[in-house]
Amino acid sequence: NHRSSSLSRQNQWLHRTCFCCYIKISLSSLLLSVLLLLLSSSSIIQLINTFNLDTNIPVYKFGPRDSYFGYSVAEHIIKRSSQSTPVLLVGAPRAQSGRIRTGALFKCDLNTRTHDCVNLYVDPDNSTYLENVDKEDQWLGVTVKSQGEGGYVMVCAHRYVLKGSDFRWGNGICYSLTQFLDYSRTYEPCRGRVVNLAHEQFGFCQAGTSGEISKNFEILIGSPGPYTWRGTVFSNNIRYSIKDDKTWYMGPVIEGKSPVDKYSYLGMSVASGDFLGDKIIIATGAPRSNGTGEVIFYSKDSGRIEFDIRGRLHGEQFGSSFGYSMASLDCDGDKHSDLAIGAPFYYDGNDGGAVYVYLEKDLRIGAFHKRIRLTGKLESRFGFALANAGDLNRDNFEDLAIGAPYDGNGIVYIYSGSQNGLKTEPSQVINAAELPSPLNQIRTFGYSLSGNLDLDRNSYPDLLIGAYESDAIVLLRSRPIIHIKTFVQNNMTQIDPNSNGCPEDPSSKLPCFTVKPCFQFTDLSSAMNSLSKFALRYRIEAETFTGTQKYYRVIFRNSLENAPNIVEKTISLDYGYTREYCTKELIYLKEKQDIQNKIAFKLSYSLKQTKPELPHEGDPLPDINEYPILDQQEAQRIFYAKFNKECGLDDVCDSNLLLKAELLRAMKKERNNYTMILDDDNIVMNISLSNRGEPAYDTAIIIDHSPNISYVGRKITDDQVDCVPYKNHVRCEIGNPFNKGRTDFQLRFNSYNIEDREHEFFIRVAVSTSSNDISGLDNKAEFYTEIQRRAELELTGVSVEKEVHFGGEIRGEAAMRFEDEIGEKVIHRYIVTNKGPLRARDVAVLIDWPYQIDSGREFGKWILYILSKPSVSNQVGYCDLDSRYVNPKNFESVKDDTDKRRRRRRRSVDTQQIRDKDGHTHNIAHLTCGSGARCVKIRCWISHIDANRTAIISIRSRLWNATFIEDFSHYHHVTIQSKGRIQLNPLYNIIQDERDDSFMIETHAYPDVIHKIPQASWWWYLLAIIIGLIILSIIICVLCKTGFFKRDKGYQHVDQNDRNESN
Repeated sequence: NHRSSSLSRQNQWLHRTCFCCYIKISLSSLLLSVLLLLLSSSSIIQLINTFNLDTNIPVYKFGPRDSYFGYSVAEHIIKRSSQSTPVLLVGAPRAQSGRIRTGALFKCDLNTRTHDCVNLYVDPDNSTYLENVDKEDQWLGVTVKSQGEGGYVMVCAHRYVLKGSDFRWGNGICYSLTQFLDYSRTYEPCRGRVVNLAHEQFGFCQAGTSGEISKNFEILIGSPGPYTWRGTVFSNNIRYSIKDDKTWYMGPVIEGKSPVDKYSYLGMSVASGDFLGDKIIIATGAPRSNGTGEVIFYSKDSGRIEFDIRGRLHGEQFGSSFGYSMASLDCDGDKHSDLAIGAPFYYDGNDGGAVYVYLEKDLRIGAFHKRIRLTGKLESRFGFALANAGDLNRDNFEDLAIGAPYDGNGIVYIYSGSQNGLKTEPSQVINAAELPSPLNQIRTFGYSLSGNLDLDRNSYPDLLIGAYESDAIVLLRSRPIIHIKTFVQNNMTQIDPNSNGCPEDPSSKLPCFTVKPCFQFTDLSSAMNSLSKFALRYRIEAETFTGTQKYYRVIFRNSLENAPNIVEKTISLDYGYTREYCTKELIYLKEKQDIQNKIAFKLSYSLKQTKPELPHEGDPLPDINEYPILDQQEAQRIFYAKFNKECGLDDVCDSNLLLKAELLRAMKKERNNYTMILDDDNIVMNISLSNRGEPAYDTAIIIDHSPNISYVGRKITDDQVDCVPYKNHVRCEIGNPFNKGRTDFQLRFNSYNIEDREHEFFIRVAVSTSSNDISGLDNKAEFYTEIQRRAELELTGVSVEKEVHFGGEIRGEAAMRFEDEIGEKVIHRYIVTNKGPLRARDVAVLIDWPYQIDSGREFGKWILYILSKPSVSNQVGYCDLDSRYVNPKNFESVKDDTDKRRRRRRRSVDTQQIRDKDGHTHNIAHLTCGSGARCVKIRCWISHIDANRTAIISIRSRLWNATFIEDFSHYHHVTIQSKGRIQLNPLYNIIQDERDDSFMIETHAYPDVIHKIPQASWWWYLLAIIIGLIILSIIICVLCKTGFFKRDKGYQHVDQNDRNESN
């Protein structure tokens, strides 16, 4: 079962969405949750699952197996002078109709037979083979619509193919039928249109994917395929009389004129009505437009063949398919069309699928943002089908039926209209699993819907529901409603707990009093004339009905045996009884301690009737009028008994209340307008209430707040205050009674739900009491507060290479292939730090990057050559830089360690030591934007930075070696600077210190040089000479001391003659 279910779901999505890809969503069965009953002092109780669509004796039909019988449905009435004949029209797009799976339109009668639907064979040319068309698998019956009682009918096949020897065009086709279901006319809006570019023009229109017959007799045909599935809507006249305009009108599809982009699927749904005023407007859904889905409004005001665009509605979530389904209804009773739009793939936590309701009074003035959003259960595809259910309970407001076909076996929700628009809680939930057998086994219940026609003539509209996976349809008929007015007589506001007995039982040892519940029928439907009598049961329960209170203070004399606080009775009445009917019940007070709190009673009326059984096939159809239902809005009521409160002789409590409220950290601007700087998520309000008079009963402080803040809790100094939140309200009970004195407490709200683009919130405080407040003050406080967010941003940065070198051989651009041949790597990293306390969104960083020498020419020499597009860490943003500035010479990348070896090798040879104290001077060049360098602007966007988080922008480049050898070799070094600054989006109203929003990063480039022998100063030479002389003197002294310069014999004179003789 799961396999076949999954396959069929994939098939229907592929066929309905123009051959797009579908990501299968796993389905899980969810149980219908129990709804809570909320009570208030004047509340009228309304129960779920007790509305008037009957689920006990439905009319149901089965079609051919695997034909998708029920894929589309339409209620129709054939109107004749003598009588009217109701029929059920059912599309089965995969049924056999003379050919293989051409699809078919079936007609079903209202009876108890389940397999008697007949094929209408609407195709006027039903031959088995046609040379130029292909009707096999054309899905006739994908769309079925009726104009209503006595109106026209349309049926479409959106996969109808026009073919030839070298082409197959998916045109789509529709047929109109008379009210008697005879063939009237064929509509092929795409035949004969330009197809030279195939799907880029009108090659795959898929006309008939959706359709509508408007009140002014226009046939509207949705076609999501033209112009690469931009899509459009065609319109023509369905009567085709002599005076009628037979021109084909359509929405614009050409790029630049079309309101949507490619693959938007405009025409997936269509509806008509006076949504924007008095004229008929066409609304059409484009579920993939802009990623979220959109709905476009068209009109024919100008008289041109192309529609005029009158407005658009935007979806709020990506992938939600906003506009997949639509329905027109008057849910607020102003006689104008309101619009319901389905987004079946909406997702939010435990919610799956959404329906948006827009009121005409808001659309007319352009307030497209005002809408009611209803949501379903996860994976239910809530909103897949929508239908105007008509005025089911005859309160003059039309109701809405919503299908959730994948919530278990399928569920249909009924939402009631009201003076303020559609109610946000369903008035009836119809679960396929709870229908009588065999219907409790059908699947995709609620896939298609049709309503707003009274088929059984009991003055109430009925609802037709399709379940295509089970090839089934179900008609739920409306039970007639008995409108009843209920009220309670007797004054129960002065019960004396200290006085035993009462007039009805004066000898009682307990205080007692009477209650007199009454009812009166205000509208008995004429459809129930066959009823002669009916039984009405009433029940009164004291206190325990709330579910939170287990004890009770009163008992009834005629109570139930096992429940002393409950009384039940049955009243038998003749049909047509319209007078007041009252009963009297005696009540005893058994508990006297708690007299401050009033005693709550619940009065409920119900019809006592036998549950109808599902008839056997062929039996007469049961008369639904024999099973009326009471109007639930009046059939149940809460009332109270109150005690004597000791407030003086007149029993009027004259209290004197004074309210003071203070919103902490808020600065007052004027009157009720304030400004608040948000440092955290907490919003704190101090409230003080004093009473300088008599006791104040039922005293409460009512706090209304904007939806973007939520109530967290309270802080009080005593136990007198009890605060209960409900939606956007908080009710704080201030004791009962609130005696003379004062109470102070503090309320805390959370601002976490305030969207970053929202600039304000409001809190309104007011006091209510049932006592007579003689203070003369309005005792209200209002705080309309502008929000300023504090998020301290700081920009810093670092050059990964603090210094780089240039030198060696000069190489031209043509001689280089790899990145490392350009020069040494230079990486600048800008660091954006959010010091908090709040998150910052849409942070822009503008960086001026020096990329060329500013020579006054069009192109200068390269400075820092950018290798790749700058990046932002953690994928929280991106940088925008023209591709002309990113590796325009297309150098190939190299591994990082190659450049590192090259750098180490150069530095090991060319390191030079500089000493500044010797007085030598050095030339330094500066390359900055506007001073020697031509800069390019790099724009980086960071989507968000949370508090105490950083985002790093990295710019990877290379120093252009040739430029620096040619122009800067004679400099000691060159300083290259880039500069960044933070720019905040003013929409987010962020307050922060701008002094640290700018930062400059420097890189120093040094020329390569050969090592030289260092030249010593002159005083080194002098010192060396002195040291040498000292050492020489020491040596001479040592030699003298040792006699080195003395002889052993004296010197003797030698005569010349002796010298000669010796020679």
